[in-house]
Amino acid sequence: MPGDSIENILKINKHLCLDVSHISLDTNLLLITKKYFKNIRHIHFSDNLNKADEHLLPNTGILPLKKLLKFLSNNKYYGSIVIELIPENYIESKNNKEIINILNRTFSFVNNNI
Repeated sequence: MPGDSIENILKINKHLCLDVSHISLDTNLLLITKKYFKNIRHIHFSDNLNKADEHLLPNTGILPLKKLLKFLSNNKYYGSIVIELIPENYIESKNNKEIINILNRTFSFVNNNI
């Protein structure tokens, strides 16, 4: 159970990194975020189709990312949010303009929902 593992981590370290795509495979993202909000200082932000830790672009999978961002905003989250992607999925066949476009869309998604 993820909650048990988190409790063990909190015995050693008071702060957590929430890996959105990963934790969603094992438990409810919003419930875990609410339960451990005061301990979260860093977020790895990506989407998935709930089949694997896929690190998809936000808003291309099924995770409730808009609700997550709204919760973070409403509760004045001041930690860091890092977009976590698998570079090979987005960079290898793309030119620089396409990469910049992908990053801008991702930034806009986060910025418009927080």
